[in-house]
Amino acid sequence: MPENYAKWTLDDVEQALLDNADFVEAQSLAKAKAFSSAAARWLIMRPTNASGDGRTVAFNVQQVMQMKQHAEEVIEQMTTGGVRFLGTRNFRG
Repeated sequence: MPENYAKWTLDDVEQALLDNADFVEAQSLAKAKAFSSAAARWLIMRPTNASGDGRTVAFNVQQVMQMKQHAEEVIEQMTTGGVRFLGTRNFRG
């Protein structure tokens, strides 16, 4: 990942989401924080929908927002001495 945030590309951000999406399974505070940060960047950088070449694509912003919120809940619980292991959630609507 780029050290200078101004140089992050959407591909970098999406790769960070994928790399850290297993924060619950890994029981990793670092991965939860990295996922939350990547999700925030993704929400800023990714449009709600895009069109071109006669195609329209919609992105599930709500799903990423929910996953970011879950990561923040995990971070809160892990840093306050709460539950150390959380079950997985189904984020698909």
